Amino acid sequence: MTSEESRNATAEGAAQEILRAIYGDHLEGCAVRPERIASIVVQALNKDPLPDAELFALYEKALEAVHLLASPPTDGEALVPEDLPELLSGRLDTIRDLTQRLVEMSRRREPRMNANERESGTGPGNDDD
Repeated sequence: MTSEESRNATAEGAAQEILRAIYGDHLEGCAVRPERIASIVVQALNKDPLPDAELFALYEKALEAVHLLASPPTDGEALVPEDLPELLSGRLDTIRDLTQRLVEMSRRREPRMNANERESGTGPGNDDD
């Protein structure tokens, strides 16, 4: 299932639940079609620049890449000591570039997460204690 199909399915389910919560299980008296509510939900979901599932998948790929970069060369490769600085430098540059992209992705998510925290009252400084 593609990301778009997943969002549409989520939106359709949410629309049904929203209307049931308002009008009851049989939607008696409801003049709004579930598809209209679903389109509103999809619009809200599309405002999210990078869905959590996609962000998680990117983090998984990044971890796999870091693991590969941290692994020693395969047995078939014969390295001489003079080649090690270049190899290590290249790997560290790649790790730095990769982590920078991950930081940038996380920052794109931060405004949305902070907005959700404000709405739910779970952000920093909102302790009920």
